[in-house]
Amino acid sequence: MEGANKAEIYGFIVWILTIMFYAIYVLWAFVPDHILKSVGITYYPSKYWAVAIPCYFCMFVLTVQFIYQGLNMLFAKPPTSYCTLEDKHTRKLPADFKETAGIPEISDIPINVVNRVLYG
Repeated sequence: MEGANKAEIYGFIVWILTIMFYAIYVLWAFVPDHILKSVGITYYPSKYWAVAIPCYFCMFVLTVQFIYQGLNMLFAKPPTSYCTLEDKHTRKLPADFKETAGIPEISDIPINVVNRVLYG
């Protein structure tokens, strides 16, 4: 393996292991107990967990998304705050800029221009 780096090798190993674990999970979840016992597999978790673990995982993902959105709303400035209009990263138009002077440099649109365009 001359051209392969460690990340590619580890990725391939993880890909193979994922397929193996998925096949084992599907066999455990869908093959009846008497067939597993006849093959010699006697110790395995309850079939309840074959359904419960994916359900818990889905609910965990949804809960994390709602908590993430809630924390973002909690720590965001209110809409009436001046910080939502300008902050230290605001790029203002040059003072000598005229509206007929062509295309200006990249800058934020001043709030009075936005209000004039939106509300006449």
